Amino acid sequence: MVANILRKMSLFSTLENLVVTELEKQKTNIWAHSRFKGIETLPCDISGKLGELLVQLICKTGEIPYIYKGNECSSLTDDSKVYDIIIGGKRIEIKTARMGNCGNFQHESLRNNSGADAWLFVDIAPQSVTFSILDSFDLGRRDKHPVLGVTPHLRKKTSNVYKLDFSERVIERSEKAGIAKKFTDVAVTQEVVEFFKSKFTQESTPESTTSVDLEPSSLTENLCHPNQSS
Repeated sequence: MVANILRKMSLFSTLENLVVTELEKQKTNIWAHSRFKGIETLPCDISGKLGELLVQLICKTGEIPYIYKGNECSSLTDDSKVYDIIIGGKRIEIKTARMGNCGNFQHESLRNNSGADAWLFVDIAPQSVTFSILDSFDLGRRDKHPVLGVTPHLRKKTSNVYKLDFSERVIERSEKAGIAKKFTDVAVTQEVVEFFKSKFTQESTPESTTSVDLEPSSLTENLCHPNQSS
């Protein structure tokens, strides 16, 4: 009976069915057994906001001096103000990425001369979260970054918008250099706090101890802000 059905199907229909069948076999959801299941469905702006809120809560928990005002510190039209939070007196641009099916993390919309002193990359994998803290550098460099071992890519039709991809190998190099640390589900928040303190509080001053939190309603409003960058 199956043979009779196949005989009556067009060649293209037969091939189409084979393609669909094989694609279904290849489909894998790396988040299926993760405690973060569902994060892969979030819009980029929302996942970016999650990274900012996570960093803010870590600073708050560890009593690390910070100033966070949501989108007030960031502007896509003024390159001198593209940062998200001030930690220990340093202006930090937070870039959050979720692991893709190929195992990479794609960080978008990095800019030169943004006014940020450093980037804080939050890379979320199904079973881990990695924080990498990288001092600002010339994104237009043509050689590979000495620690990361990769080169930023200038986005088409732009003059100052770059993309920087991280792989597990890049994270391993960063950890070895002491600028990154990966945390699994056995880690406690205090471990992250200690890592942050080692990077952000060495040069902190009494004047930078102010913390500014947004009210929950303001946070919700900022989630859909048209200028939000992840």
